[in-house]
Amino acid sequence: MQRRLPEVAFDHLNFLIAPGCDFMTRFEEVKRSFGNAETTGPFYLPLPIRRGRGLCSTAYFDQEEERFILQVEDVRSLFDPVISNIIDLVKSQIAAAHEKCGTPVINKIALVWGLALSPYLQSALRQCFEAPRGSCIIVMPPNPIMAVSDGSALGALREDYAAEVRYPRYYGFGSPSPRGVRPCVQCMNSADHSNRKMKAQEIECVIVKGKRYQEGLVYIHGNTSMHHVYHDGDAKVMSIPVYSYELSSPLDSAGTTQFNDITLAGLIAADFSSLDLTQVNRRKDPHMRMLYRLDYLVTFIFDVENGTLRFTVEALGEVIGRMSLELCF
Repeated sequence: MQRRLPEVAFDHLNFLIAPGCDFMTRFEEVKRSFGNAETTGPFYLPLPIRRGRGLCSTAYFDQEEERFILQVEDVRSLFDPVISNIIDLVKSQIAAAHEKCGTPVINKIALVWGLALSPYLQSALRQCFEAPRGSCIIVMPPNPIMAVSDGSALGALREDYAAEVRYPRYYGFGSPSPRGVRPCVQCMNSADHSNRKMKAQEIECVIVKGKRYQEGLVYIHGNTSMHHVYHDGDAKVMSIPVYSYELSSPLDSAGTTQFNDITLAGLIAADFSSLDLTQVNRRKDPHMRMLYRLDYLVTFIFDVENGTLRFTVEALGEVIGRMSLELCF
């Protein structure tokens, strides 16, 4: 408007373009309908200019009807930069989610707030993210303006009244071993070893016995960094044990505790044959055999509703193993 109206006219618009005025009300209508097949320009916005009216170009201002004129190209030029930023942001979020999970996990995009009502935005997002270019579905709730508020309220109610579960045992995972070598759980539970003390970090606790977990929620626990020593020539696969166990004593000041009734609940198989081990720390053992220290990251999600633990193992930025473990009550 500043470019198309005389300076004296633009400087004295004031309340004529203030929020809630006829001009802004009509402008909102144009934005919300723009992109419909039946919506064509030009668009006329009421603007009863008092000063500099006679200096206004008839290409942009209807002096007889006192209306500012917008062409289709004008409205498109307002939308396109905003939509471009939205698409870039959505793409970056989808890519980040896929990278984090190691597989495509987003297949729906929900449109919320006022701009979601724009047919032009809806069309642009569908062209970009729905088939054949993409693999997502664009969905819009019945009332997108209130969708976030409604969801927050329902989420709060669900958190307050959700059923709670208490697991009867502890669950955690231990140090890895070469594939095919199973941890000797019998030794850990034998008479000679049943009372031996273990450092607490030897089993990384995931599920705490007796702790309340709300039904239907997914709990994401903190990441745990671990490492595996690989001998040159061995198979590039390791097994990470997941244990179910009891504590016979609390942690003492030295960070140790006593475990009993330890059960091997499952093994996370991690295949690192595709990794470039020249990127990790390495040295030769006394027999001149090359040893590699492979640092890896285990993330785990507790899904109360399905009663499962879902593990993901990552190393050098790649996912090398996954496992889903059904828990027993």
